[in-house]
Amino acid sequence: MYAVGMSAPASFQVEVKQLLRDRALDATRDLVHDEGWGAVNMSLIAKRVGVSRTALYKAVGARDEVARALIARETDDYLAGVVARLGEHPDDLRAGLAAAATFALEYGADNALLKSILAGDRGDADLLPLLTTDPSAVLDRAVAAVAQALPARVPDGAVEVFVRLTVSHLLGPRGPVDRAADQISRAAGGLIPPS
Repeated sequence: MYAVGMSAPASFQVEVKQLLRDRALDATRDLVHDEGWGAVNMSLIAKRVGVSRTALYKAVGARDEVARALIARETDDYLAGVVARLGEHPDDLRAGLAAAATFALEYGADNALLKSILAGDRGDADLLPLLTTDPSAVLDRAVAAVAQALPARVPDGAVEVFVRLTVSHLLGPRGPVDRAADQISRAAGGLIPPS
């Protein structure tokens, strides 16, 4: 038990802040899906989470910071799946690239938040630059994660071609996923020197 004037251990405070942040981002994701980014404000998020706006601001910052945090979290979840698929094929890079591209395209097609942002209605177009024109939000993170998951002999250019082609197919799908994944893996794989 803590004596009067003593504070809880820092780890407890960090856990509570992370829990509040996670709940706020979950609520924001749901609000964007249900009502669009244009309808999202800090009061609505706070109400859904069950905290004051002041507590929410302390945990996640202002509305634009919430948007960045939400996109970053969704990107991290997405990239974890991409990296896992690459790891399933340690002896066949092209198969790994194809599996990773397939996952990426299927995940993107099923992701309600991404579909809402790409539809661009209900104010969601305000989030689109975080996906397309701000390289640090998605592109840089994706290149770094994929590069780390691939063998050192894979050139940076091949990694960037893989990521950019995958994002391009994700944002503007044309044809079946397996055909796009094959195209992506052939293009990026062609840039990788044989082992």
